[in-house]
Amino acid sequence: MGTYVGKWDCPLCGTKLIPGWKDGKTVELCPACGGPSTGKWYLDSRDMVVADAADVAKAKSKRAWKCGHCSKINDGADQDCDACGNPRDLSTDDKQFISREYAPQNVPTAGDDVENPNVEGVNENPAASEVGFSRSAKERMGAEAADKRRRKIRLFKIIGIAAGGLMLLLFMLLWKKEIPVIVTGFAWERNVDIEVYGPHSESSWSSPPAGAYSISTATEIHHYNTIVVGRDCHTESVSVVCGTTDNGNGTFSDRYCDESQEVCVDRTVEEPVYATKYYYTIDRWGFDHTEKAAASNHDPYWPSYAYTTSDPG
Repeated sequence: MGTYVGKWDCPLCGTKLIPGWKDGKTVELCPACGGPSTGKWYLDSRDMVVADAADVAKAKSKRAWKCGHCSKINDGADQDCDACGNPRDLSTDDKQFISREYAPQNVPTAGDDVENPNVEGVNENPAASEVGFSRSAKERMGAEAADKRRRKIRLFKIIGIAAGGLMLLLFMLLWKKEIPVIVTGFAWERNVDIEVYGPHSESSWSSPPAGAYSISTATEIHHYNTIVVGRDCHTESVSVVCGTTDNGNGTFSDRYCDESQEVCVDRTVEEPVYATKYYYTIDRWGFDHTEKAAASNHDPYWPSYAYTTSDPG
């Protein structure tokens, strides 16, 4: 499971892409002007990975908190506000950030994309996450709904155009107009396939036909039958990224879901099936060649062949 450093933008000096986490702590001040963190973290990329195991554990277990006296954001491990010294306790307006669960396509990727974070009373234990939507995600969902409406309207237009085109096509098919033409050429061609009667070597899985001679037999494989001899089944668990968690301290973590599925494979063998095959010679007519006749006149005729004894006509 990957954990990444989020970014935030300073509203005082305009510095952007400020890392929200460093050395296992929430970055509380802008490195350019010293302005306080806004707590509006976003994940522009996954290039800054929290690799140290101890830092990953901290990122997932502690959330930043906002001082009820001066509104400064402090690291989750701080027991006193770094700005005014206010002790972190439940009797004041000190609030800790609530982590947010984003679907993969809804993670905020820019400062303007982040909604105001939700907070709750300070607590030593991480609170349950809430479902979050970035501004761009809400805009995208609205755009998708509008696009769906536009597609419906476009479909109706297409149906109307198609109906009009069909009517125009019918009109063109039924409309007739005589046009004079001039024939500038004429050509014809006739083909006759010539067969020769004689011996042919053939084979068959069934008994030879009448008139066959020089018959011989052989036992050969006719085909194969696939025989199922068993089945092997196992369960495969696939871990996929199904969301991203804003840990509420300047870091984000991938959320994985396990998908289990049973996969079964038949164990098979190929069993040959034998049969008797017949080899024989038989006298019959068979293709020899094609005789052609062609010309550019109006007197077609059949091609002649010296060895024919019948009238092709």
